Amino acid sequence: MHDVPEPENLPSESVRVFDHSARHPRMAALTQQFSDAELEKRYVLFSAHEALPVTRLGLRMGIALFALFGVLDLWVAPAEFKTLWLIRLLECGVFLGAYLLLQKSRLVEFHQHLMAAVALLAGLGLLAMILIIPDSAANQYYVGLILLIMATYSVFGLRFLPALLVTVTVGTAYLLLVTCIRPIEQTALFNNMLFLCSAVVIGAVGMYGFERQSRIALSRQELLDFERRESLHKALHDPLCGLANRRLLIARIEQAITRLKRFGGMIGVAFIDLDDFKPLNDQFGHRFGDLVLQALSARLATWTRKTDTLARIGGDEFVILLEDIKSREQVAMLVDRLAELFEQPLEVEGRSCTLGASIGVAIHPGDADDAHDLLERADQAMYHAKRHTENHRAFYHDLDEEARHREDHGYQPDHC
Repeated sequence: MHDVPEPENLPSESVRVFDHSARHPRMAALTQQFSDAELEKRYVLFSAHEALPVTRLGLRMGIALFALFGVLDLWVAPAEFKTLWLIRLLECGVFLGAYLLLQKSRLVEFHQHLMAAVALLAGLGLLAMILIIPDSAANQYYVGLILLIMATYSVFGLRFLPALLVTVTVGTAYLLLVTCIRPIEQTALFNNMLFLCSAVVIGAVGMYGFERQSRIALSRQELLDFERRESLHKALHDPLCGLANRRLLIARIEQAITRLKRFGGMIGVAFIDLDDFKPLNDQFGHRFGDLVLQALSARLATWTRKTDTLARIGGDEFVILLEDIKSREQVAMLVDRLAELFEQPLEVEGRSCTLGASIGVAIHPGDADDAHDLLERADQAMYHAKRHTENHRAFYHDLDEEARHREDHGYQPDHC
């Protein structure tokens, strides 16, 4: 058995380059935003989803507490009871509206904006109550501001910066209210602002540390995922050309055969061996040979369909898994078009070189029942094409028993 990923976890051929900046993401000192925009976007969504359960609980608590503290209105400010309760109902409506909006998954990305608006409106509602109640009851309602600040840094699910902006705005508005619009005695002002600023600082420091740790945890997880993907990519791809290697190719063929058992259809395996590569490699050196292989890989990749898999399994051996095939005639047509690619010269470092190729094809169902046998049958057909055909193309099902026996015993594949 080969240790390969499950079919649904096989890496895509299009993913060949990874962002190495993910190894050491930088964060801004105050806002803590990642310098990597994609990583910052992932964190915003991650933090919003993580905060949702607590946020929904906080909104329910907000509705309950705003209604519960309405008892104060009848006790300390009976004359303003109707006006105060109108404000409370409006605030409860804001909380309820935000709660309903956050039930929709497509609005989760606006979580911070929505909850910042809710916290700010709640603060302004409390300030409106303080503005209209008698002086003797002001302290009872001032406590509501402290509770709101605590909620902003905890159950509202806001991150550090939006929570800080909301609480500083509410605190500044309160300071303007009690100094310019409705002044209070200086000792009371000093005590109130001391407690309010202390609540802001304590909440901000705690939230700053929490968000920093959560961001560091996410960046470390991203690094682990990056290294895992990079390691998996190296294990399943050819290091020179970046194509699938034999291990990944076998897994892809097995996956395709499994699909055929459920949905029917046909797949083909085209085994390609370059005819004139060794003399070229010997004449111009291995570095030039590597460049030729890379240029040829790029050309083959442009020819390969999205449903196919292009692999390099040996020095000058390539394999293409042809999926979504309707008939053998379609395979023959694709192979003819593939052969035409090798008639066109490659331009490498100012040199023009033309490489011939021998192509052997095996088809499932018919030629073999499993991935290893199917690849071996295509290999046998390729050797027959190289030795016994003029156009250097052969299908395994066209070989007679003598030819199959001869190719089966006439060589030992070095890639098996």
